[in-house]
Amino acid sequence: LLSFEEITHASKPKDDSLFKKLSEVVIRVNSDLMILYVSNNSGAKFGKKSSDLIVKRMEEIMLFDENTPLITGLISNVFQLQKQKEKDFLLKKGEKYNWWNLCLIPDNDPTTQQRSVLIILQNINRYKLIEEKLFESEQRYQMATEAADLGIWDYIVDTGTTFFSRRWKSMLGYYPDEIEDNLSVWENLLHLEDRDRMIHYMNSFVESDLRLYEAEFRMRHKNGHYIWIRSRATALRGDNGKAIRLLGTHRDITEEKKSVSEFKKLHQAIIQSPISVIITDKEGYIEFFNPAFCKISGWNDHELIGKK
Repeated sequence: LLSFEEITHASKPKDDSLFKKLSEVVIRVNSDLMILYVSNNSGAKFGKKSSDLIVKRMEEIMLFDENTPLITGLISNVFQLQKQKEKDFLLKKGEKYNWWNLCLIPDNDPTTQQRSVLIILQNINRYKLIEEKLFESEQRYQMATEAADLGIWDYIVDTGTTFFSRRWKSMLGYYPDEIEDNLSVWENLLHLEDRDRMIHYMNSFVESDLRLYEAEFRMRHKNGHYIWIRSRATALRGDNGKAIRLLGTHRDITEEKKSVSEFKKLHQAIIQSPISVIITDKEGYIEFFNPAFCKISGWNDHELIGKK
């Protein structure tokens, strides 16, 4: 940009045809915020003709509409610090609003050698649209995982780059900045009885040709106790079959494990009880009975199931 052939209002450009082909609009202002130069593509791209802008003060013509005071403040700051600045903003063109990226570059006027600032304007509507769609997609994904109470983990095998979501960490009692996004964190938090088994399982899965990964293990909570985790993941594999990337979820199943354990205890107690127990549906058909019932009633197993 600094090699472009530019002019003040007192002279004419040798060749401004290059600017007509560029998507960027180039404007030069002096320290009084007077416009010294505007590229000839400004009318088509920016909606403001160069002939209407030259030798005018930015604030006088409100060059950037309601954003003018903010941008003139940024320009003054660039003059003062002699450091480049950037900003995205909305600007009205006709009935439409367009997103523009504004790049402010401290420079010397090629004719007078006095300090000036180059304003480079680029229309970024297309990028903003992609950004908004991506943001909406990420929001839906985040809402879905939060509703399902899932922690997300992402692992790039070759580089070791790892990501743990906010919920992944909070499940273990940690704030996001309290533990690092590193696979070794997961390994170190595994229960001693599960650690070797899970590290071996993870390594085997990476080397295998399987697509889906599922495992249950215990991890240490920040408070010192252990919680049960059910982890599920899918693998992106290269041409050689080796996993390139794993993307998975964590779900806290501690309460489920407790319920299953309590159910097993209750079931064992009923089976071993000397008191006869029989369970039927609402119509009275037998669904369950313990050995004591058979012993007391004299009925055999095959004679009871499905009977009233």
